[in-house]
Formats: sequence, C-alpha cells, structure tokens
Amino acid sequence: MRVLIAGGTGFIGSRLCESLLRDGQSIIILTRNPHREKRSTADMQYVYWDPSKVGELKSVIEQADAVVNLAGTSIGTKRWTAARKKEILDSRIVSTGALVSAIAAADKKPSVMVSTSAIGIYDHTKEAVYHESSELGNDFLAEVCKTWEREARKVERTSVRLSIIRFGIVLGRLDGALKQMLLPFKLFAGGPLGSGQQWMQWIHLDDAVGIIRFALENENVSGVLNATSPNQVTNKEFSKVLGEVLRRPAFLPAPAFALRLMFGEMADVLLLNGQIVLPERTLELGYRFQYPDLEPALRNILEK
Repeated sequence: MRVLIAGGTGFIGSRLCESLLRDGQSIIILTRNPHREKRSTADMQYVYWDPSKVGELKSVIEQADAVVNLAGTSIGTKRWTAARKKEILDSRIVSTGALVSAIAAADKKPSVMVSTSAIGIYDHTKEAVYHESSELGNDFLAEVCKTWEREARKVERTSVRLSIIRFGIVLGRLDGALKQMLLPFKLFAGGPLGSGQQWMQWIHLDDAVGIIRFALENENVSGVLNATSPNQVTNKEFSKVLGEVLRRPAFLPAPAFALRLMFGEMADVLLLNGQIVLPERTLELGYRFQYPDLEPALRNILEK
C-alpha cells in the first residue's frame, strides 16, 4: 500500500511513517518545505505542496492507495488571539479542502481517506459520558472541529471510504502535551491543574498510530472513531501517577486563576474543563488497545 500523508513530519505523523515503513509500506509525505524533497528515498517520497494549487496535487493523489490527513496548526502552544484562532481554523479547512478537491478531480482515486479531528468537538458537561454519537459542543474548539469534519465528509461524494478520528491528549516523550508537563515535575513543582477534578482524555502515541492504521487497513471501518483510552483518569490522578513514574512529588497545584491569566480562553477549554470521552465505537469495531491503562503507558514512554 502507498500512503499519502499530509502532516507526516509532525508528532503523530512521524511515528505513523516509522510504523508504515517498518511494515514494508511506501509513503508520500506532503511538505511545505521544498528542501525536504531532496531527502526522498525509494520508500519515502517528499512532495512539496501548496493547498491552493489543486491541479498539482491531483497528480500526486493518483499515485496513492490511501490518504491520511494530519495537517493543522497546534492548538495548545500559543494564546488564542483572534489571529491565532483564524490560523488554527484555516490551517485545517484549507488543507482538508485541498485534499478532498484533489481526490474528486483524480482519475485514479485512493480507496480510503483518514482525517483527524479532536474530542474538543463534544460538549463539556461534567456528569455526562460522551461517545462517537454524543451531543457536540459549541465553544471555539468544537466549532473548529465541526467545520473541519464537514469539509472532510465532502470526500464521501466520491465514494472514497472516510474515517474521522477524534483524538484526545496524545502522550509521547519527544513532543505533545506530555513534554510540556515534564519540566515542572522534574523541578519538583508538579501537581494538578486547578481543582484537578477535571477528566483527562489521554491516549498513548502508539495507540494513536494504531487506530489510524486500523482505519486504513480495514474495509469495514468508516465514520467517526474516538482515539482515547478506555480507562480515563482525572487530572489529579494523572498527576499522581506521573509523579510516581518520575519519582517526583505531585502536590503543588497550578491555580486556575493563574492559568486563565497566562493562557486566557485556552485555559478553560484545554486545561480546566474535562469530560469523559470513551472509544465505544472504536472498541466495537475491533480495535484492541496496546496501552489501555495510564501507569504502564507512562512507564513505556518515560522509562525507555
């Protein structure tokens, strides 16, 4: 199978590429950096792309058996100013729209497109348990995800199988949320965020990649899949386990007012609010988690 990946040099994309190459698949990585094309090999081809030029992308799409869309500016690295919000939305809609348009125009179409989204699409009622068909939210992140998914669903008009994966917090050592959490713990200043009672929807990076591959490789898998561990914990429980794995204390909370002062709207949406989001349909379709429990997941990541 030859897989075209938008966002293949990012946190999840890099591990996905490693996994596919290890199993003998070949890859086309769409890149905004033209210099990366010189690093192409027989199995891993870098192709410069401009989402505004669908005609050029069409010929690349025709070389692929499957498409994975991981493109999008990070939501958690900068304060959500008006300009940053526009960048977050546009980076997802423009790239997804370009891929869908190129697939529609292609004479030879891929058999499947896997597009990503986030569990931020769901509401934030603390008492509720959310799964793939649950009520959606209406804050900024939820609206981004709904618009993003609507753009991806247009590919279904071409009869290409579509799977949309809604990710929780992906845990890996080299990047992502866990990397940002490690410093205060290493400085003996770790602890819960705010009250710590909010739920944390985590997933090991290997399972994030595993669910993408599960959707790619199984013809019966389409529609929405939640990519969260089936065994969720509160932020306080997460901090306790992380401290134990690092052999560091975890009793210094970060006050909610300080987080709001530092991060603004992003603090409530990403750090202080939480909900239980279960991978109900993901499990029903047959995916088996490699790391369903937090402590073994963190030990695998941090004790390597």
